[in-house]
Amino acid sequence: MGGLRLARDLVRYTFRQFTVRPALSCLTMLSLCLGIGVNAAVGTVAYAIFVRPLPYERPHELVHIWRAAVGRPSTVSGFFDDAVLRRQLLTAAMVLEWRARKAAFDDVAAIQSWQTGPNALIDVIDDPGVDRVRGALVTANLFSVLGVRPALGRTFADDEENGVMISEAFWRRRLGGRESVLGADVTLAHGRERQPRSYKVIGVLPAQFQLSYPEPTDLMLPLRWRDIESEAQNILLYQAIARLSPGLTVARAEKIVQDVDAHRDGASDRDTLGLWLEPVQDRVVSSVRVTVYLIGAMSLIAFLIACLNIATVFVASIASRRPEIAIRFALGSSRAQMIRYLIGEMALLATLAALITIGATWWALPILRSILPVSIPRVTEIGLAWPTVVLVCLAAVVSVLLAGGIPALFSVFCTDGLPAAAERSGSTARVGSRRRLALVSVQIALVSVLLAGSGLLLKTYYKLGAVDAGFDPAHLTAVEMRLLHPQYRV
Repeated sequence: MGGLRLARDLVRYTFRQFTVRPALSCLTMLSLCLGIGVNAAVGTVAYAIFVRPLPYERPHELVHIWRAAVGRPSTVSGFFDDAVLRRQLLTAAMVLEWRARKAAFDDVAAIQSWQTGPNALIDVIDDPGVDRVRGALVTANLFSVLGVRPALGRTFADDEENGVMISEAFWRRRLGGRESVLGADVTLAHGRERQPRSYKVIGVLPAQFQLSYPEPTDLMLPLRWRDIESEAQNILLYQAIARLSPGLTVARAEKIVQDVDAHRDGASDRDTLGLWLEPVQDRVVSSVRVTVYLIGAMSLIAFLIACLNIATVFVASIASRRPEIAIRFALGSSRAQMIRYLIGEMALLATLAALITIGATWWALPILRSILPVSIPRVTEIGLAWPTVVLVCLAAVVSVLLAGGIPALFSVFCTDGLPAAAERSGSTARVGSRRRLALVSVQIALVSVLLAGSGLLLKTYYKLGAVDAGFDPAHLTAVEMRLLHPQYRV
């Protein structure tokens, strides 16, 4: 009963202060909403990009197998950045070898690729005209490796040659979302010759499935293992995705792969090329990791600045209520009770701000998804999840401690505790004023440091987006012409 009575008194006292100083309370709550809201938005984006599992079965077991170009001549590094040099494709011989080995992987699937992207440009030829979409040539076991089942139809058979699997978006956009689409003929042109060829739709992929990020893959064409076996064995043409053997970590599997590669017979370029494994999740987010981290750091600085500003206002508010606090002390209130009242006041404002922030975040998510650059992976997956709610609650607790707890402790303990005595003693009042001035000075210094850090982060982010491309893009236009008529073929 005592606890309930204390809680009731705290709520009553806090609401009374809210009605006595509505402008100050609203300003404090608005500052908290802004500080917490920015972090909630960044946290929601970060969770969707970095934490939310990919739409595969046990995605933490999936890895890319790369060969890293180490120690290549400087002429090569002048054309390619480090990310490209570390992610070299595999030859047909390498893919076949690691698929046959069971030391580190349950299974290995292959994607025919150029550079390090799985997408090929495929022309869809029909009555309305020609539409160029992104597609991929994949082995039949890719879907079993990823643990993906089609929403309609089936996946590729091992000897599939003229089948095509389509994305859910392509199914609705180009084929009207008809369930009778299975078995329908579509005319496609791809590869170097761009020769139109008829394919039969055998399956529709799930709506959440995506092979590549940030660009979606609309079409999947079969890549037969026997075609890989007959391909030139020394051409870097394939990207490999593997599922780790049960109980094996990425680091352990990478050590096994490197040991086997170092001791195999006939290894070439062993001094400049080395196999390594990259988790599929890391591959998806590698292009935006630094950017999101920088934005997260800036949002944290903004939150700390808001807390310091609110703390300063709260100290001034407590100082203006010294007569009221003096009366409470005279009536027998203890220091601990007074601190609880002051912290409770800030806790109620932070709770209201947290609730408003959660509602505003949910309302603003469609706007956030629409304004974010398409180059950011998994933008469509951004949504209000329980980690965002936890982050908002944690931010509210931190704001109570920083903006309410520290000023309350300072005001009660560092101004000789009894304001009535301060009213009678001019020297004591001057001491309290000097201490408050010292606290404000410290807060101003901290805000200055945080603002300087925020400015440096903004400058870094600007420079990351303004890296010299090596040429002047002004007044340059890239044009692609697709001459599919037979008279243009050689």
